[in-house]
Amino acid sequence: MRNVLTIGILSTLCFMQSAANGQLVGLWEFENAGDLAQATVGSNLVVTGTAVAVAGSGGPDTGAAQLGNGDFFTVTNSIGANGGGANTNAYTLVMDVQSPGTAWNALVDIDGDAFSSDGEVFTNPSGGLGIDGDYFGTGADGSFHRIALVFDMASGSSMTTYIDGALNHAHTDAELGGSPNADIDGRWSLLSTFNAFSDNGGGEEETLSVSNLALFSSALGADEVAALGGAGRILVPEPSSFGMAVFAGLLLIGRRRRSR
Repeated sequence: MRNVLTIGILSTLCFMQSAANGQLVGLWEFENAGDLAQATVGSNLVVTGTAVAVAGSGGPDTGAAQLGNGDFFTVTNSIGANGGGANTNAYTLVMDVQSPGTAWNALVDIDGDAFSSDGEVFTNPSGGLGIDGDYFGTGADGSFHRIALVFDMASGSSMTTYIDGALNHAHTDAELGGSPNADIDGRWSLLSTFNAFSDNGGGEEETLSVSNLALFSSALGADEVAALGGAGRILVPEPSSFGMAVFAGLLLIGRRRRSR
């Protein structure tokens, strides 16, 4: 009975941890200076150009990768079709980035040139975050910021941006160029791979550092993004208080059974 109970406890904890991590399908923390492409969750990145190991944002976030013009990461998208189309139409990208905010800087090139030969999200010379002339907030000012890009191609606001857990702007489909760009399977839907910090492999790319990059398999809500906090916060979910309570309850049951 003791062994059965132990197996039950471990199985329950594994299930809870799996559920907690269920939406996080890719995580790259850049803590291994000898292999900056190494994945914590998901597949390793593919580096084009050069990635240089530099300091992270502080605390537990000790490492980062510095990229210049022509340097970028190719990310494997393991999510597959969702959101009503053949591509990935509902997902969230989170990145902790530091850049001067003095020039145009591409954060992600998503569509593989299917709709546009340009990148899909930029910071502008004033540090604003957005695309196609619609830039908001301050996502680049020389400090590390956690930028969350939430995509739901089936909604009327296909892209919603957050900076350090706070809502920055909900881009209407009109601000994203309307149909077909903002449609399901449109310009901001993911294919099997995408390029992070690339504007078609070189162009509007200012030198920046990235200390965390994460891919979630759903369009996170405002509360979920707020819970991720600012730059440097650990992105791998900790066991929930509910999970710890269940664990404590299972241990208590075990003690009572042994005392009989």
